Amino acid sequence: MIRKGVCFCLLICLTLLLHSCGQKSNGRAHKPNYIPADSLSALLSGLEEGDIVLRAGNDVTSNMLRQLNLKDKRFSHCGIVFSESGAWWVYHSIGSESAPDQAIKKEPLMHYWNPEDNLAIGYAHLHISRQERAKLLHTTDSLYRLQIPFDMQFDLKSDDRMYCTEMVAKSIQWSIPEAHLQPTDTLGRQYWAVDNIIRSTLVSAVHYLQVK
Repeated sequence: MIRKGVCFCLLICLTLLLHSCGQKSNGRAHKPNYIPADSLSALLSGLEEGDIVLRAGNDVTSNMLRQLNLKDKRFSHCGIVFSESGAWWVYHSIGSESAPDQAIKKEPLMHYWNPEDNLAIGYAHLHISRQERAKLLHTTDSLYRLQIPFDMQFDLKSDDRMYCTEMVAKSIQWSIPEAHLQPTDTLGRQYWAVDNIIRSTLVSAVHYLQVK
């Protein structure tokens, strides 16, 4: 049985897809490839703890999630990056019908950015203080330690379950109250899409690479 939250997400995606039905497709299938080391190094050079890491998955679900963005449809998923033992890691939330209770994950950045699974990778740089970054990371780590499961209902009113953009948006708002992230209101329901976050006044720049 398909859950109500999934039906809601599918309905929103189908509604938004109607706006692009007249656009032509080039019919080319994505062929995974490596990311040149110099390009990846350039991308990583400005990354800071607490920045929002981004990706566009190359699967059907990710394509549907990208349609939830009303302005910037480049990305389907987001997380919060941090450094541990000299390496970059990501806090993010992901779930599916086959694993509805999947909790917030802590994953190496290069797994999250795996070029075999993505069309694009990148990050949004937050224009916030060092103290605000520390508070943001503390908030996100607390949610991770609580093992908050994925929210298959996509319900912003509940805090005991969170989907990926909800986890990022709430972590930011709980850490930086003046952030005022605005969700999208569609079909009488509200949701946070990736572009609700990266188009925030807190974001000074978005850096990304196409995976060819």
